[in-house]
Amino acid sequence: MDPMSDKILCPTDFSVDSEHALRVAVRLAIERDAELVIAHVWHLPSFAFAGEAPIPGEVVSDMIRISERDLAAAAGRATSLGATRVSTMFLRGVPWDQIVKAADDRAFDLVVMGRRGRSGVARFLVGSVTERVIRHAACSVLAVPPDAAI
Repeated sequence: MDPMSDKILCPTDFSVDSEHALRVAVRLAIERDAELVIAHVWHLPSFAFAGEAPIPGEVVSDMIRISERDLAAAAGRATSLGATRVSTMFLRGVPWDQIVKAADDRAFDLVVMGRRGRSGVARFLVGSVTERVIRHAACSVLAVPPDAAI
């Protein structure tokens, strides 16, 4: 494979583990002269809109703006760490599904992501995003443990 065509996808949920994975992805992008695409999947479960007190639209809009700002900041950190070709993708939907679709549709060579994300109880309800990406992505997935050397 031509190293000049390498593309690395680094999904982030802005957790500590995602930040650690971003640093690993930057290092790999520098070593391989690869394009680095940092993605965030914004998802609000449907039950957030059900019941007597659904989340107001303006609150959702604020949450989206904050996520977009945090994604731009992650790209800035990647650039400051030395990555030369950095872009972002702001996706909406079920995180693992959107990551797999993005990886497949845009012909990434590698997905680099944290082994754990922000989810707590949600992980037990729906399963690990990383685990599902590993099982379904057509490309290689590097699950970065929190204690991995950078």
